Amino acid sequence: QKQDELRQKEFTHISPRTLLAVLRLSQALARLRLRDFVDQADVDEALRLIDVSKSSLYEKRDDEAHNVDRTPTTALYNLIRSMARQGKKKGPLRNLKYVDIKERAIAKGYTEQQLLQCIAEYEETDVWTLSNQRTKLTWINGGGDDDS
Repeated sequence: QKQDELRQKEFTHISPRTLLAVLRLSQALARLRLRDFVDQADVDEALRLIDVSKSSLYEKRDDEAHNVDRTPTTALYNLIRSMARQGKKKGPLRNLKYVDIKERAIAKGYTEQQLLQCIAEYEETDVWTLSNQRTKLTWINGGGDDDS
């Protein structure tokens, strides 16, 4: 039952109006960059903007919101882990290119300094390692199967 509740929290209902808002925000962000196309960074930023705009409404209502770790390091770890998982529920996490991680982190509103701090912190605890040339992030022991 607890797993069902967690699964329901992972997915939320998105109304046509919300989808339209994401589309319009993404298009506006692409226009700001003087592009004729919308890319993943534009969509990520649009989703982030919508999330931030709604977060203040839910913070006070939900007791769990007060217990969630909102530090950039934890948020970046969760972002990197979700990128490595990319549709996989179990099994080893895939290794990632640093450039891809950096692009996604910056699109989500984090700085490269925050990203490097996150990588260094988890590298010290042997979660992953970043290559000397800063090109590839490799999970140690495949990243495990836990969902923490």
